[in-house]
Amino acid sequence: MRLVLDRALFAPQSGREAGELLRLFTAAIDDVAPHAVQTDPPYVLGADNQEIDAWLAGRHAEEAGALQAVLAQGNVLASGARGAASVDPAPLPSWRLAGGFDVRVERRAASDWGALQLTLADAIDLLREPVHLLLENEFNDLAFVCHLAGPTLGPVLRRLHAASGRLHVHGGGGGQAKTWLEALIEPPLTAAKWRRALRAWVLFDQDSGDPDARDPSRTAVDMMTLCERVHAAFPAGLTWSCLRRREIESYVPDAGLHAEATATHGAMVQQIVDWRRDPALAPLAWAFDLKLGLRGDLRSSLPQATREAVKRKTLALDATMLKVPFDALGPAEVAALDSGLGKSRLNDALKADPPSGWTSDIPAEYDRGPAHQAPRLALIQSLFDRI
Repeated sequence: MRLVLDRALFAPQSGREAGELLRLFTAAIDDVAPHAVQTDPPYVLGADNQEIDAWLAGRHAEEAGALQAVLAQGNVLASGARGAASVDPAPLPSWRLAGGFDVRVERRAASDWGALQLTLADAIDLLREPVHLLLENEFNDLAFVCHLAGPTLGPVLRRLHAASGRLHVHGGGGGQAKTWLEALIEPPLTAAKWRRALRAWVLFDQDSGDPDARDPSRTAVDMMTLCERVHAAFPAGLTWSCLRRREIESYVPDAGLHAEATATHGAMVQQIVDWRRDPALAPLAWAFDLKLGLRGDLRSSLPQATREAVKRKTLALDATMLKVPFDALGPAEVAALDSGLGKSRLNDALKADPPSGWTSDIPAEYDRGPAHQAPRLALIQSLFDRI
């Protein structure tokens, strides 16, 4: 997000306006990830900047230097990386990246949020609004996003979350994210809702479809539909993505699976690694439940008595009990993939501090596919576009 200030604001017409202009610059200063603030036309150090120079001249030297640095830095930040709007071409998109956007700040009676033309007061509130990360799990999913961002940008996200308060993570499952988004589009669309929408970034799991485990779950499809409704309500759009593998654990690289597996899971891990290497079979690896194994994909039409017997392990699991595509597996494969690594093993490994060495391979693992997921670099840039 970039703020573009009308130069007329640097000739304040009241004490209140003068105070608001100064507060906006103060809000723009951040040691971790400063805000991009420009003027229209842009401020050029050493040139005749008229109203801006006169405004700076009226300040103490130290304060004027800090304010001038914000303007100079704003030009640098504005010329940096910026995401373009893009969307999954599927009839129901599984991701939409709104791209970078400009907010114009000018002297006006009231803000026009739809046109992103704001008063000084509303612009200050927007700068102070934290980025809202809507994730399914505050700690595991945030750790995954930081790993996905790589060695340069990942630490920036960690510092923003830990130190500056600029990153507010909403965890607690898809239900909490759904409630948060539904409240956003409940009329009327207030200034507070606009601020939250412009600062929101949503990421959720595909989970497992029925009857085909390779498809998104009903819950994930409902979230996609809701995200598109929010996008339609706010012209600047909502940035959101549904992961096209089953869950974040599905992006643990081969080395991570081998490192975290116990001796009893060696055959299971090797099967997943082998599937990943074969383009025709990789979708099975991406859909597999690494936490529960094949027991996480019993078909919904299975009689409850049979389901309970399988759960108690008084009845052996076989392929006829499973969703597509696992219903085509042979007896040896079903036996090897019967159970997973447990609900917490990979989650704990993802959020370990210091991180395991294999976490540096997560970006490359994401890039292996599937092809229709949000491109990784664009996805991470879309988060920084919100910051």
